[in-house]
Amino acid sequence: MTLLINPDPKWKTTELLARLLNHCACGERVQFLVAAGDGLKVVQRLRVALSRSRKRNEGRGVKVKRFTLRHTIYPYTTREGKRHDCIVVWVEQEIHHKSREILDDLMERES
Repeated sequence: MTLLINPDPKWKTTELLARLLNHCACGERVQFLVAAGDGLKVVQRLRVALSRSRKRNEGRGVKVKRFTLRHTIYPYTTREGKRHDCIVVWVEQEIHHKSREILDDLMERES
């Protein structure tokens, strides 16, 4: 199931990322609209924010959940004729992500 959210233009990238990950962690896909041509820029900002958050948490010693943030961008036009980019985001966790989490736990216990 895909959940549609309407991001507030006042939201910072980190706030948008937090809201997306709250829904994606449950296995849902999340879609939202941005201005036409800005889809790739928004996705890249989300990826950078996620990377910085992970590094910050690793530095603090907080356990980090491993996953890949996937996306698809579609052109979308409203009935009024206004164009947007529709971004669909989801979380994918593969076996190597789970293995890395297990190894991190083992290394933490030995330290």
